[in-house]
Amino acid sequence: APATPPVFGPPPGASSGPHTPPGAWTPAYRSGPGTPPGGTRLDRLPGGRRVWLTAVIVTALAVLAGVGVAIVQLVAGDKSSGATRTSNSTGPSPGVVPQPRGGTVTVSINADSTAHDPFTARYQAFGDGQRMSALYDPLVVFTQATGKVAPHLAKSLTSTPDGFTWSLQLRPGVRFTDGTPLDAEAVKFNWERHADPAVQSAHANAVRGVTLRVVDPTRLDITLPAPDLTFDHLVADELAYIASPTAIRADPAGFARHPVGAGPFKLESWTTGEKQVFVRNPDYWQGPDKPYLDSVVFAVNAEQPVAPVIGGTADVNFQSANHDLQQARSASLELVPTVNTGGVMLGFNSASAPFDDARARKAVALALDASALARDSGAGATPTRSIVPPESPLRAGNPPMQPAPDHARAQALFDQLAAAGKPLSFTVMCGPGEQRTMQAIQTQLSGFRNVTMRYEVAEAARFADAVGKRQFQAMWGYEAGADLDTWLFAISRGGYSGNYLGYRNPAVDAGWDAVRAATTPEAKASAYNAILRGLNDDPAWWLYAQISVFAVQRKDALTGLDGAYADGLLRWDRVGKKEQGKK
Repeated sequence: APATPPVFGPPPGASSGPHTPPGAWTPAYRSGPGTPPGGTRLDRLPGGRRVWLTAVIVTALAVLAGVGVAIVQLVAGDKSSGATRTSNSTGPSPGVVPQPRGGTVTVSINADSTAHDPFTARYQAFGDGQRMSALYDPLVVFTQATGKVAPHLAKSLTSTPDGFTWSLQLRPGVRFTDGTPLDAEAVKFNWERHADPAVQSAHANAVRGVTLRVVDPTRLDITLPAPDLTFDHLVADELAYIASPTAIRADPAGFARHPVGAGPFKLESWTTGEKQVFVRNPDYWQGPDKPYLDSVVFAVNAEQPVAPVIGGTADVNFQSANHDLQQARSASLELVPTVNTGGVMLGFNSASAPFDDARARKAVALALDASALARDSGAGATPTRSIVPPESPLRAGNPPMQPAPDHARAQALFDQLAAAGKPLSFTVMCGPGEQRTMQAIQTQLSGFRNVTMRYEVAEAARFADAVGKRQFQAMWGYEAGADLDTWLFAISRGGYSGNYLGYRNPAVDAGWDAVRAATTPEAKASAYNAILRGLNDDPAWWLYAQISVFAVQRKDALTGLDGAYADGLLRWDRVGKKEQGKK
């Protein structure tokens, strides 16, 4: 079976774009003082997370760390002027069922880390995200179950009704594992470090133009360069992990391998290319009863990441590649899903020929049949016509859908292009393992006149270089994320630096302007619907199948997996092992 498609746009498991979809995606609006509105963009720099990667390339994401690929991310939240995006909770989330105590969990990972600092690490669930969550604990989290941002390590994040000024309220008494207070000064230090060009943070644009003011040890005021009604979503996606300023100042060059956070675990050892061992933080801010586990081991298994779980030498693997998921199902492993918005796509480079002509994009999109492709390629994919799957809490009602295949209209468009002296001929860049899928697409297009498709199988370095330089005609991959706003804005807003597809559509741009200005759920829903209609009328891609991240485990081996946030990141303070003492 072909490998999972590439991630296009900002990173995989990475982030960038809108969050709560149109009408079908109803955000929670709650009346109350201090509305947290806001949305923001961020250009991904070297080490960023999203960037059209095939499953094979995802496994080798470390290659991208040195590539200057600009990736974007806007996090826009749905809020009315009096709504509160994050609750004013003053303690850990209620209703958490106690888990078994003790034991070690071994996580089989697809690749070793490149770094463990908040500035260059990759946050996706099958990248560095699980380790970052264990080390640092997020300030706030976007939860898939609700489609909202909620406080975790922070106490609250709220804003003024106009969305210009936000206040981050921290819990008193929280300390990093080196004893340094995690206070407003620490957050300010970290966010200003993101903005330092010398650091080359993957999240630099998230704080570009932002002014920070420490009010007191537990309160940081944030003034944005423009009203942003979903800034809390941006914080959850890009700015949630805070590192010890003391440790960074003491060894800025070495911090990435010797991180100091305030999470439930701390890094004890790191054998490059082999494993990382995290041990319980005895001074964890949630008290002596957490975390439940004694330690977590992340063991590298690049070639066969699911095999150790099948063999019993690992407890869990975080996976999205179809061939690995098929292996897990065949072995009767349990798959705990985190449903993401987005999907597997054929992305068009709208900035250059031949797809700078909208007729070419539309013709290909109308010609291809997703159900037939799933059958003929043997990919085991679930075809879809919506970037918001039915299982997503962000979906409600009937959102605009990608048009169904229409071979007559497609042929008419191919003929129009040929009559204009532009018979369609193009090359699709794909990753290793995608040949069968590409051949199936070629077979479908061979039934039409005036269109020729070729494909190029590219390794990770070649793929990343083509994306960074925008030197491709079409790409096979996926664009996805938990929070819709974190990736869709990035690749659909005209002129945006992370819009590597070069897509421009005045109707879609107007929709994004309306999203940022919306003060009611109805206005935001209407704006999102306009965006999706615009993308359907003038496609930036052809949407093929759903994409999700799964926690693959032996049945009922672990508890606490249902508390995942973002694209499947665990709250490691909640994870327990049913069979204590098993290694």
